[in-house]
Amino acid sequence: MIMLARTGGSLSAPGAGRKLFAGVLMGFGVWHILDSVLSHWVLGIHRINLTSEDRLFWDLLWFIAFGIVPFVAGWRMRRGPGPGQPGGRVAIGLVLALLVAGPWAAFPPRGAKSAIVMFAPHISQGQAFNAIIAAEGQPLWYSRGVWAVRWTQGIRSRPLYDAGAMIVSTSLVGAGCLAWSEI
Repeated sequence: MIMLARTGGSLSAPGAGRKLFAGVLMGFGVWHILDSVLSHWVLGIHRINLTSEDRLFWDLLWFIAFGIVPFVAGWRMRRGPGPGQPGGRVAIGLVLALLVAGPWAAFPPRGAKSAIVMFAPHISQGQAFNAIIAAEGQPLWYSRGVWAVRWTQGIRSRPLYDAGAMIVSTSLVGAGCLAWSEI
């Protein structure tokens, strides 16, 4: 967000479109670099492909493809020659993409029967367990405040949110980290 804000100036200024899109690419890359380092390696919250014997390969592939490559592409685009086009069209495209992707991300993938659930810090492990059972879920594992839960009839996230869940993540598409894992 800081990089996007620093694209600076008016969207009508020459080169604003290139700088705005470059900022998006760099931000996307930085997010995935931080996610890979912190979530995958330092905290060990999840890995890209839990079904593979070579999990590090998949983590590094994700790190490079979704972290390093977009960041470098954005960096080069930002430093590129020429004034470029104004940024109005790029800004409108980004807003439209967010208006479509946001609501789409709220729905679980078709046929999803498992999710990762994280409760608020004040919710005890026992309270979380009871909430999962009350939502007709089956706890699969628990680690550092994160639960993997499976349902037989489909995910019931509303009762979990009512009981203090902060996140019920089903990973919306195959590009999401948890979609490639088997929970």
